[in-house]
Amino acid sequence: MKTGVAALLASFAITAASPLWADCQDAFALLFRCAIPERDAVIELCRDGGSGALQYSYWTSEKTELQFVSATAYGVVRENVQGINGAAYGMAASNGGTFYAIYVDEALMFSERAPRGSRSSTPAVVQVYPSETALNDQAKDGFIARRVCYPPSIDIDNNAFGPG
Repeated sequence: MKTGVAALLASFAITAASPLWADCQDAFALLFRCAIPERDAVIELCRDGGSGALQYSYWTSEKTELQFVSATAYGVVRENVQGINGAAYGMAASNGGTFYAIYVDEALMFSERAPRGSRSSTPAVVQVYPSETALNDQAKDGFIARRVCYPPSIDIDNNAFGPG
């Protein structure tokens, strides 16, 4: 058990020290970033201050696997995100009709409401949806892919992340 935890922390340290753990590109400001240790990956969401466009990036220690700019930012509040207790606040970016949504436990958004931190086992997740209809379907959380963020790696701009 101790070996597994040590390996996880070592993997996170390597990822965090990696040049792939990069800051947002010019004109973009960080909204959200986290590590996905089981994939040796980092997810980052940035917003262009002028246009409001989102830049979504997914890196592994080996390469950039997906990076795109979405002209439209989608703000989402959802009550039924697996692993998040209560409301989940999110933002989504679209790439060719596929939507990449990042959800965080409301306790991460409103720390004054939950001074002890998140009540959720997975306080931040990334879920991929096949369409805008699936993204907005509150009755069913019909994602096609899901990644769970390593809680200590979560970096969020509480003032700019989430819906409106």
